[in-house]
Amino acid sequence: MAICDLAPDPGPIQSGRMIRVLAVESAKTYFDTNVSDHHHFLVAETGELVDIPAHDIALGRLPEPPPGTAIERVDVIVRLGKRN
Repeated sequence: MAICDLAPDPGPIQSGRMIRVLAVESAKTYFDTNVSDHHHFLVAETGELVDIPAHDIALGRLPEPPPGTAIERVDVIVRLGKRN
């Protein structure tokens, strides 16, 4: 996982499928150099993203998309906090 705050417009890199943009919170954007199918843990205390292999997440049912659209992919972000 690479975090970068330097690229004001990642469009050219993103359109070349070299990175995947993850808007986790409105104040922070992550640029992921791993463009394979996978998901993420988000460590709340540090802001660190940790990859989760796609096969470790099982989705049982998705809603029907609105007319004229199709689901391209599903991004799962599992937010982690300290254990009490």
